[in-house]
Amino acid sequence: MADTFLTLDIDAYGIAACIVKLVSKKSYIKETCRITYKDLPEADTARDVFESAWIYLRDHMDMTSCSAATLLIPSSSVSFRNIELPFKSARKIRQILPLEIASYLPAPEEKYISDFHILDIPYQEGHIPVFTASVSQLDIEKYIDLLLSYSIKPEIITPKGTAAAICLLKENPSLNNFICLDLGDHENTITLVYNRKPFFIRSFPALQYKPEELADTARQALLGFRQTTGFDTCFDLFITVDRELKGIKKIYYGLENLLHYQTKYQQPDEAFHHKVTLKKINYANLFAQLHPHKNAGLLFNFYKPKTGLNPIFQKSLKTFATSIFLACILLICSLYNLH
Repeated sequence: MADTFLTLDIDAYGIAACIVKLVSKKSYIKETCRITYKDLPEADTARDVFESAWIYLRDHMDMTSCSAATLLIPSSSVSFRNIELPFKSARKIRQILPLEIASYLPAPEEKYISDFHILDIPYQEGHIPVFTASVSQLDIEKYIDLLLSYSIKPEIITPKGTAAAICLLKENPSLNNFICLDLGDHENTITLVYNRKPFFIRSFPALQYKPEELADTARQALLGFRQTTGFDTCFDLFITVDRELKGIKKIYYGLENLLHYQTKYQQPDEAFHHKVTLKKINYANLFAQLHPHKNAGLLFNFYKPKTGLNPIFQKSLKTFATSIFLACILLICSLYNLH
């Protein structure tokens, strides 16, 4: 049985769309299309750029078989935070989370959508470690409302860079502690995973492609982990890319030298106990694991169904209510005439 769904990779420059088909547990990329905002037709500039780009993609792709979607958003648009709470109940955490993290958010007066993971590390009683992620509610609702108006439900909305780390986890059941450095055209994301759960996430512009700067970023992630937990854990380091980026080999070998081998200037970094691994992400496999009908699992998911009705159903309901109202008026008039 075939199952088809849509993925949208959204960044500050445009949208890349991909239609993925699953057949007998294997995934195939059926169709792809990318549009940058600067290349949109001039007639569309009056609209919101996301809406204009979406309409362009709809006109250039056959989405008729897609009723669900996975959206990848920039990690830079998400605020990540490690906090401690006095209880472990997911229901209670959801209730108080907005108040607990409000002071840490970039614009506390705005509304945010948040998700969280309870971390698998030792803790003192009453100090439960929780890793949170928050994003502007206005942005998320814009995506949801637009796609629902075309009968497509965006059931997973998650930061892109972290998705690569989760893909590594699912492909490697024995992998426990590692740092994933995901390099993209416009954004790099570093994700530290401990006991198979994301513990630290940070994004930065893709301009920082020098091995020295990337090595420092990896060390800072480790330092933050050690200061928070007191653990002297060793980590693997993975560099993930979705294609052959310019200069990637130089970055790879530069990181190997900086972190593993004694040089004239520094000792090897014992925090990294295996070689640096360069891994090209297979997007067909990645998207298959981001299937919108599956449980999001370790992904942060910002899709929160509204308590209200689907816009399409609302429109049908209004039409139905109007018909009932007119029928009642006609019935009253008929009864009045009989008298």
